[in-house]
Amino acid sequence: MTNIQRSFFVGDKWLYYKIFCGHSSSNKILLDILKPLNEEFISNKIITQWFFIRYNDPSNHIRYRIKLKDENNIGKVILRINEALKEFIKHEFIWNIQIDTYNREIERYGENTMEISESIFFNDSRIILTLLDLLETNNEKHILSLLGIKIIDFYLECFKFSPVEKLQFCESLKSAFYNEFGINKLSKKQFDMLYNDNNDKINNILTDKKINKLIIPYKKEFIKNTSQILDIKNDNALEVNFNNLLSSYIHMSINRLFSGNNRMHELISYDFLWRYYKKINYQIINNPS
Repeated sequence: MTNIQRSFFVGDKWLYYKIFCGHSSSNKILLDILKPLNEEFISNKIITQWFFIRYNDPSNHIRYRIKLKDENNIGKVILRINEALKEFIKHEFIWNIQIDTYNREIERYGENTMEISESIFFNDSRIILTLLDLLETNNEKHILSLLGIKIIDFYLECFKFSPVEKLQFCESLKSAFYNEFGINKLSKKQFDMLYNDNNDKINNILTDKKINKLIIPYKKEFIKNTSQILDIKNDNALEVNFNNLLSSYIHMSINRLFSGNNRMHELISYDFLWRYYKKINYQIINNPS
C-alpha cells in the first residue's frame, strides 16, 4: 500500500489532457497556445506546475498535465483551455481532445521521488519550450538535431557527474541503443563520419552562450530537484535504480524536444556525447593541469 496518491481523476489536484494533432502542428500548439497559457496560469497563481509529453499511441497527441493550486478552479481552467484551443480545433489542427485520469508511474520513478520527478518534468518542459521558441524565433531549426546533446549534458551536469562518469553513462546507453537498433560495423562507420562532420557544431552547441543564458532562469530550481534526488541516493533510500531513473528523465526530455524519430535522436545524442566525452577524458589524462 503506497502513501502517495497514484491516480488523479477529474476534480483532483492534477488535470490531464490528451490533445490529438499532427506532428507538424504539435510545436505550434505547444508554443502558440500552451506556453503562454501556462505562463498566464502560473502568473495568476491558478496552477503550480505543468508538463507535457509527446505520444503516438493510438495516434499522435500531446499529453498535457497541470497541477491546480485550488481544485475549485477546475471549471475556470477547463473553460480557459477550451477557449485557447478553439481556433486550432476549428481549423482541424486539433481533431480530438480528451480529459483523462493521470496515473503516476510510481514503479518507474519511485514513491519517495515521484513528486520531485514531477518538478523535474515541469522545469524540463519549460526549458524545452524555451529552446524550441528560440529556434522558431531566430530561424535556427538546423541546430534542433543537436539539442539532444545539450539536454543530456545538462542533466549530467546537474546530477554532478564527473567527466569519467559522463563517459561511462553515455557508453552504457549508447551500447543499449546499438543493440536495440542492430547497429553493425557499417553503421558504426556511418556514425564516425556523421560525428566528424558535426564535430565543430557539437563543441559549439555545448558551449553556446545564448542557449546557456536561456536555461539559467530554470537551472537553480532544476539543481534543487536533482540535489534532492542525490540526497536520497546518498542515504541509500532510492526505491529505483539511479541510472534507470536518470535515463528515464533524459528519455522524456528528448521526447519533448523532438516531434518524431525520438529513439533515433536519442541514439545519435548518446553516440555523439560518448565520442565527445572520450576525447575530453583523453585530454584530461594526457594534459593534466
